[in-house]
Amino acid sequence: GLAAVINLFNPRRLFVHGRGLDAAPDLFDRLISSTARRALAPALQDCELIRARGSKRHGAVAAAIQRVVQNS
Repeated sequence: GLAAVINLFNPRRLFVHGRGLDAAPDLFDRLISSTARRALAPALQDCELIRARGSKRHGAVAAAIQRVVQNS
């Protein structure tokens, strides 16, 4: 799913949130590796994958703030 989002929308940053990431200490790293194998290299190179902490709402607010700061 992450690779599809990266390939279709070419985001600069992608915040990944989910309680399932707490299931194993290396799960986020494995997710990034799996995404790297499936995403288009140029799109992935320009995208920063960030593990969001807190709730989904916190992640949405952080993304909105990033967007405002970038456009300033």
